[in-house]
Amino acid sequence: MADVFQRALLALQDDASSVPGEKRGPRKPTLEEDLDALDALARAQFGQGYYPTQVLSYTAPPGTRSTTGAHHWACPHGRCAGRGRVRPGQQPPLCTGTGVPLVSTAVEA
Repeated sequence: MADVFQRALLALQDDASSVPGEKRGPRKPTLEEDLDALDALARAQFGQGYYPTQVLSYTAPPGTRSTTGAHHWACPHGRCAGRGRVRPGQQPPLCTGTGVPLVSTAVEA
């Protein structure tokens, strides 16, 4: 497990050493898997992981739409996980599985 920790640490340090505002290349493909493995190890060892298990929720007021008002990038073909929230004027990122632009999707309550 030490090698997983070391890989994740180096990937995060590489990312943090970039100049703020500078366009960075893609993160190492194993980073997410390594962080998930470390989270599972911490959960088994300490009874809780690094990521909160509690999901915060939003309930729309009566008579209003059931969306949170937020939008995220989603794959139109369901081939990739999409990306984070949509920012005004942002160009759609491309799906890593198909190469097509992702679509803006409302976050449902």
